[in-house]
Amino acid sequence: MAFFSCDTIKGISKEIQFPEIPSLPVARFQDLQCLGEDDDETCSICLVEFEDEDAVSKLRRCNHIFHLSYIQQWIERNQFSCPLCRSFLFSHNLHTKEFNEY
Repeated sequence: MAFFSCDTIKGISKEIQFPEIPSLPVARFQDLQCLGEDDDETCSICLVEFEDEDAVSKLRRCNHIFHLSYIQQWIERNQFSCPLCRSFLFSHNLHTKEFNEY
């Protein structure tokens, strides 16, 4: 069994190159309603109905809408697929061999 000091672990984590996560589209829910793009009435992550002033993100690939803060938390947990339909959130899969080999 090997033990590592905190300094050793910090040094290792500085060497790992994580891919940059693309930004999410952001809008107010009210703005999507004006465009006729308000199919979703409830965020399927938190199960709370959208309010007009809520900051939301409409995913580009599947068009599902989520509260911005909840979809950001979802991504921060390394979940790169839509919580509802599991389509990839971004144009390329961030779980590539290059990313996973570290």
